[in-house]
Amino acid sequence: MKVRHEILNGKAVIAFLACGYPNLKTTEEVAYALDRAGVDLIVLGIPFSDPTGEGSALRKASECALKMAITTEHIFDLVQRVRQSTSIALAFRTYANVVFSYGTVPFLKRAAHLGVNALILNDVPYEEKEEFASVCREVGVDYISLVTPTSKDRLENIAREAQGFIYLTSPSVEDGSIETIRRFTSLPMVAECGAGESQPEQLAQRAAKADGIIIESTIMEMMADYGDNAPEIVGAYAKSVFEAVKGHSHLKKRVESPTHTRVIPTRTASSNP
Repeated sequence: MKVRHEILNGKAVIAFLACGYPNLKTTEEVAYALDRAGVDLIVLGIPFSDPTGEGSALRKASECALKMAITTEHIFDLVQRVRQSTSIALAFRTYANVVFSYGTVPFLKRAAHLGVNALILNDVPYEEKEEFASVCREVGVDYISLVTPTSKDRLENIAREAQGFIYLTSPSVEDGSIETIRRFTSLPMVAECGAGESQPEQLAQRAAKADGIIIESTIMEMMADYGDNAPEIVGAYAKSVFEAVKGHSHLKKRVESPTHTRVIPTRTASSNP
């Protein structure tokens, strides 16, 4: 799938946008700025009334979008416009009830038709994912697995059935989950940035622990602070992160390998024994 290909192309830089925050026009313009900055994938957050587990910046963004009556239909229209201007990989991130209320099959069929490459559901545990993952497989959208600290047996099951890439929540980056997961899949893993991690060099060091990073709250805070000027500010920030992460990755490869080559694994999660 496109998502896996993009992330395997060096250390990945992924950016999260809460759709409709501070408004849909700014969301769209920031998406274009992120594309120009070199970001590998944009995660588009569909707002939900009870965004459990989100940080304060993301909760505020979701609440703001809902107050402006931003709907899933508005966000599909946004994706359609973005797709007319860029081929960057896109993922939806939301909650199960958002998909249920639209209808799981029509939601995913429309997402696939518009060029959305992946789906992330914050509140669906591994054991309950199949009703969504099965439809994702049918329409060609990757169902992305979220990893939180858990048992090794459960990590193995998650890794073996994962699609696209594996999303490591901040605590799971430091608890040995990465080493366990690598035993069972060749899919790339991307690390959520923790609180206080915003400087490009900090993020480059975080990316070095996995196959890339996901920037969330820093971008949302910039959008809150800069309003209509956010596209320029966020774009410049994303470019600096991109250069730091890719530069750190290239330096590491030169140190580790005199041939300066990268081996791209060809196995998929489904081909594991």
